[in-house]
Amino acid sequence: MGVTPDRHPGPREEEKITLTSEEGYVADGLGDMVFNGSEFVFKDSIGQFNPRDAGTGITEGEHELLDTLVHWISETSYDEITRICGKAVSIITWETPAKLKKVRETQITRVAGRVSQVVDIQYNAIGVEKMRVTEVLTRGFGRKILSITRTKV
Repeated sequence: MGVTPDRHPGPREEEKITLTSEEGYVADGLGDMVFNGSEFVFKDSIGQFNPRDAGTGITEGEHELLDTLVHWISETSYDEITRICGKAVSIITWETPAKLKKVRETQITRVAGRVSQVVDIQYNAIGVEKMRVTEVLTRGFGRKILSITRTKV
């Protein structure tokens, strides 16, 4: 394809744009695209990123910071257990023993002394409910659990 005359001095080929900048230059404005001498760096409303990394998901560290029910096993916390007639009916997980920030809550429902439903509630960083999973237990003869139906909201 031929060159396009414009106000830029000299010819410009439409098939390619060459970006060069000094090493260490950063994309500091929204919409910036920079080649810093070794890689491209873009900036959007979330922050700077390398387009080669786009679509690869979040880092392991970013994943660990997510407030979701699947992370409840691997975080430092304090559990407060409420019992009625010696049986647990509520387990509240707090960030620390000071009980200033609720992390999650488990509510246990019993019928005829047997667990029939378990509800797990996850709270976000400011204490608002983020996720809820309800488990309904089905029992057979002999009161053994036959199945658990899980619903995520």
